[in-house]
Amino acid sequence: MKHQILLSSSRIAMLLCMLLSIMPVYGAYTRGDANNDGVANITDVTTLINYLLHDGEGTSYYSVSYADMDRDGKITISDVTSLINYLLMHSASSDAPTRTFTINGVKFTMVRVEAGTFTMGCDTVVLSGYFNPLSPEHQVTLTKDYYIGQTEVTQELWKAVMGSADCAYANPLNPMNMIGYSECERFCNTLSELTGIEFRLPTEAEWEFAARGGNKSRGYRYSGSDNLDEVAWYRDNTDSYMLCPVATKAPNELGLYDMSGNAWEIVADHFYIYSSDPVIDPLHLEYDSQRDVIRGGSTASHATECYPCYRSTLTMGSWGALTTMRLAFTAY
Repeated sequence: MKHQILLSSSRIAMLLCMLLSIMPVYGAYTRGDANNDGVANITDVTTLINYLLHDGEGTSYYSVSYADMDRDGKITISDVTSLINYLLMHSASSDAPTRTFTINGVKFTMVRVEAGTFTMGCDTVVLSGYFNPLSPEHQVTLTKDYYIGQTEVTQELWKAVMGSADCAYANPLNPMNMIGYSECERFCNTLSELTGIEFRLPTEAEWEFAARGGNKSRGYRYSGSDNLDEVAWYRDNTDSYMLCPVATKAPNELGLYDMSGNAWEIVADHFYIYSSDPVIDPLHLEYDSQRDVIRGGSTASHATECYPCYRSTLTMGSWGALTTMRLAFTAY
């Protein structure tokens, strides 16, 4: 029996307008490339529709397998819809100040951070212990623009991507929590499969640069203000240190929320001791310390822990009830 694809005239007109705005996605083994010409574009949508209308007659599944968007071993109308959404995501301006994505009805926004140079670390904060993990201050240059989550990953977004969100302080708009480094990696990988965008954790340098306000920084003590109560949920203004809905305090200079307070954020780097030497695009993935870096402070934190320069750690493989993540991807 032939597939029936029923669309109203208004729906067809809307889809045509959307499809005409789609920009092609190039690359070897390109996702969505139904006709195997090395590019995913509007012709691949047509190829998939024809495949469905003719029940695959004269065309093997293998020949259109790159357009099996949900990778379930068959081509259905949902793959056509997914391919259209995938192409529309990639057709967004590559230098747009923000990009908004929708996953299973849940929207989230990424904010562009332009490349720049800044002083990372802090020599003036004195911590107890035999060494100061915030010191020495050193010059860091980030050579590529990147996007970072406007908010921490919420419980509703985690559920939309992963199917469930088992955590504490249940509220769809609260930060996801009770996760560690490996859970963050799995989330990023799954989200990347759904969108075709290479989502990842921000590097520690990217996180601190964004928390300081990037190239728009006004030199505030906290992320977005010298008054911590304006921008953060922390131990002095929360009830029993319970997590709070994201974006309920003021944003920083880049429009990012909760970079100070609410929940500790896991970054891509594993812990290492700073050097005073200038560095370019630092990323420390060696596990010599056996500890993961977390940033930003939480609802249980003192004010000092909410400084953009402050670093804390988790034991490798562990998680915390006040630990979450923020997404990033490189701008191209």
